[in-house]
Amino acid sequence: MVALAREYWVTYLPARYQALLETGELPGALTAAAEMTLQAMQSLQAAGMSQWEAWEATRESHLMLPKEARSRRLAAARASALRS
Repeated sequence: MVALAREYWVTYLPARYQALLETGELPGALTAAAEMTLQAMQSLQAAGMSQWEAWEATRESHLMLPKEARSRRLAAARASALRS
């Protein structure tokens, strides 16, 4: 789950990723996000949700945070270039 967070943050949260990398806080932030997501998932699964339902319900809380504005513009430009 840490690897997934790293990949997502590099792609969609590059400023956050770079800032945490420069301060040496990146490994801890990635681990914390993964652990919080896992704990939330386990809680929901204990309440009766499937693993997939729990993942869907929790992934955007800690791991897949809202994309940075610059990332959205880049993604839109890439999508536009692919359509051309």
